[in-house]
Amino acid sequence: MCGLPVPSYGQVIAADSIPEGFEDDKLIQYYFTEGLKSLKIERNYAAATEWFDQAIRLDPGHSPSYFEAANALMYSEPQRALEYSSKAVGLDTANAWYASQQARLFVMTGDYESAKRSYEKLVIMAPRNPENYGMLALLYQQTNQPYAAIAVLDKAENAMGKIEQLAQHKTELLVAAGLFDQAVEEARSLVAAYPYNYEGYLALAQLYAEGRKDSLALENYNMALALNPDGLDVIGSMNEYYRIKGDAENYLSTGRMLLQNPGLTLDVKTQFIRDITGNRNFYRENYFHIRELISLLYLQYPDDYGVVGLYANNMLAWGDFEDALQVHKDYIAKPREEMEPYMDVIGMEAYKQRNDSVRKYTEIALERFPTNPELYVRLGGTQSYMGNTRDALKSYETALKYSEGDSIRSVVLGVIGDEYHRAGDEKKSYRYYDKALELWDGNTMVLNNYSYYLSEQNKQLEKALRMAQRVMELEPSNPTYMDTYGWALFKLGRLEEAKTAIRQAIALDTRNSSELLIHYGDILHALGEEYMATVYWKRALEAGHEEEEINSRLESTAAGN
Repeated sequence: MCGLPVPSYGQVIAADSIPEGFEDDKLIQYYFTEGLKSLKIERNYAAATEWFDQAIRLDPGHSPSYFEAANALMYSEPQRALEYSSKAVGLDTANAWYASQQARLFVMTGDYESAKRSYEKLVIMAPRNPENYGMLALLYQQTNQPYAAIAVLDKAENAMGKIEQLAQHKTELLVAAGLFDQAVEEARSLVAAYPYNYEGYLALAQLYAEGRKDSLALENYNMALALNPDGLDVIGSMNEYYRIKGDAENYLSTGRMLLQNPGLTLDVKTQFIRDITGNRNFYRENYFHIRELISLLYLQYPDDYGVVGLYANNMLAWGDFEDALQVHKDYIAKPREEMEPYMDVIGMEAYKQRNDSVRKYTEIALERFPTNPELYVRLGGTQSYMGNTRDALKSYETALKYSEGDSIRSVVLGVIGDEYHRAGDEKKSYRYYDKALELWDGNTMVLNNYSYYLSEQNKQLEKALRMAQRVMELEPSNPTYMDTYGWALFKLGRLEEAKTAIRQAIALDTRNSSELLIHYGDILHALGEEYMATVYWKRALEAGHEEEEINSRLESTAAGN
């Protein structure tokens, strides 16, 4: 087969399907015809290739079989297809079809230099085929020869007159080459040749916008929009023009057109909303217009939770908490596949400390997701807050039952340990903490709570310090964990180290924690720095600490003096 490998397709062609008594020329034609049937009708490219190979075995100079075999292999094995195509071109050098196929395969295999040479020949062989000029111009552009690409397109125009697609490409090349005036002239000639095609007006508008000729830009934008009122490329380009110009009114008006366009994906629409709400000043200055756009999107996609979230967040941004909550509740009025909306409702109700509602919506969520441990933990937290320890522990145990993975089970065990601590059962509390840490020794919440409670009770202080140090290794900049570390040092009598740790915690704290302030005051008091101790105790009182506890310290210090 003239050096080309013959593949085996597992007897694709049955021996008894080949006619007997055919002369070679008729058999070649038979193989070729069967190959065409497999290729064009049955779309069986493997069978087609083998039929063509059969023809080539009988006649190694049968160029049509090489050509069609290349067609069969073009998209699955382009490199192998190129071998067949090159053989066809070698057998019939004057055939433009063969040359065109070979040129395309050079492109597909990444051999741009060979492709360029092939298309240079093709524009001579077939001077009235616009595709050849277009591909050659693209190849010159690909190899950083923009002026050569422009020259090719000029040659095409001289040979065939102005062709829309080639003229558009030439305009783009002129812009890329920095030949602004020539690009404008090309775009104007394109409009003159094709006055009812919006793309010419759009190209002109973009060029005038680039040249800061606003009145001409808007005139051509409006012509393009009149010819193609739903064109995403037109509306999108106008929208970007108004954004750059800082024309908020028209920017948002064209944004509305984008949101109403069914051809634009939801992802792009939601990103547009995120962009216009992300700039706080712009959002504030154009609030009512933006709110209208968000409402429009919500009306279009009421069952998409991403859109629901944008709509509700817009309400929250302006203090409409209850309306935002109602939007979430309306969404879960129908059963939903995702758990997030249920959790959002529960979280918002918890924020308002409406425990009955938290319990109600948690139970609704549990009907929908009966094996989700996070929901049982949430329910248990509400029950605990309402003082129902027994039910809370029952919910946590159920969460543990449905928890998969050591880290999740460790978290739930830690929550159970916290609940027993609140109930005053330290023995069980520490037992659950130990179980949690056996499963996951990096559970910072358990390590922190366990360490702090031991420190408060002056029990196993070295163990408390080791756990606090472990937390600091894992999260060295957390002021709450730093406070626990400092408190364990304080209880061990390492006062200067404790002072340093809690001073750093206060510096990092953004919540003005009264607990940090009172601890720092206690450490200063232990170091004999009475005046500064009273300063920090009073700051703790201002931050909301219990007055009785602070006054007790202040009175004790005053009596000592």
